[in-house]
Amino acid sequence: SIVHGVPMIAWPLFAEQRSNAALVTNGLKVAMRPKCNSKGIVVKEEVTNIIKGVMEGLKSEEIGKRMKELQKFANCAMMENGSSMKTFSMLALKWKILGRPIEVERWA
Repeated sequence: SIVHGVPMIAWPLFAEQRSNAALVTNGLKVAMRPKCNSKGIVVKEEVTNIIKGVMEGLKSEEIGKRMKELQKFANCAMMENGSSMKTFSMLALKWKILGRPIEVERWA
């Protein structure tokens, strides 16, 4: 989503999704998160409000600006000499080295 500059709706269901939702809504501020009612249910009006909030209005503009800024950073990281590509290349090299057979010298 960030690489393509698309704002998000964070709706965590299980595992690490709660922390990811907190990161994109509270930390990076590039997403909106629906609120549950007193019974723990997200009602259809809340879904409508969240969708509208991401697509139009002041909140949408703020999220859009931050998303465009992050998009630039993400694209730089994915360039040939970007941080993500360097890290991925190092990981691939480590896996390649680990996949080689180990040569054992015999002691005479």
